[in-house]
Amino acid sequence: MDPIVYDNTCLRAHSLSRQCASTLNTVSERDYPGHNYFNQSIECLDMDSYERSQANGSEDNTVDAVIGISNYRNNRIINPRLLLVELRMGYSSTKNLSKTQFERKVTHTRDLLGSECSINPNSVFVFNNNFAPQAKHWLSARQQEGGKIRQCIACSTKWFNENVRSPESMSDEHIHTKISIVSTLSCHVENANFSQLFDNLDYWLLKSEKYMYSNRFEYEHVKNIIKEFWIEFRTKYHCLENEEDELNAQIMDEDIRTRLR
Repeated sequence: MDPIVYDNTCLRAHSLSRQCASTLNTVSERDYPGHNYFNQSIECLDMDSYERSQANGSEDNTVDAVIGISNYRNNRIINPRLLLVELRMGYSSTKNLSKTQFERKVTHTRDLLGSECSINPNSVFVFNNNFAPQAKHWLSARQQEGGKIRQCIACSTKWFNENVRSPESMSDEHIHTKISIVSTLSCHVENANFSQLFDNLDYWLLKSEKYMYSNRFEYEHVKNIIKEFWIEFRTKYHCLENEEDELNAQIMDEDIRTRLR
């Protein structure tokens, strides 16, 4: 799965951008002033304001905002689409959460957007960092009941900001640099200490798996380094002389292929 970046160009292509353009942080500040939860560069459609302006006092439920997103792959932005975002950072209890309301908000917003632009299959409901785990548990239980709730995702503000990044940030410094990972692995190869090489690779496999859902940007970075290193290693050492080392290398072949999705 590719990292996600916000895509303002995609958003501006929708006709509603001429009627209710805003930023995600501005919409957030309306209900949660002083927090500055989101990157101020993320543009959005202010769906609540649009609905009020069109409904003449009989407005229906919409999500708070719609943003543009794209996948980031090989230094390119691909697959632009809209993402529905509902802001629920003020919640501290599940008793006011409603499956019916969630579904109505998503359905009506999709109706308003029409078919001008592609829309992400899943919609995001953002909660504060402390309450997000409870919200995820509540949502998971409601999803067992079926319905459009299955296409709703609960997340924290922290998760959102780490996983919906600016295109410019994709060149930012990573938590683990390529040189720091490759230098240690290469040292084991130079010393022909293949058992330590496999142990170190397993360490990075476990490390990458921890990032898979918490920081997709870092996961993709570590994953690609491991894959690239391993391809080069097996090209040079396609069959290790020591039988046990070669067996462990074949196990690592399978681990890298199946664990780094």
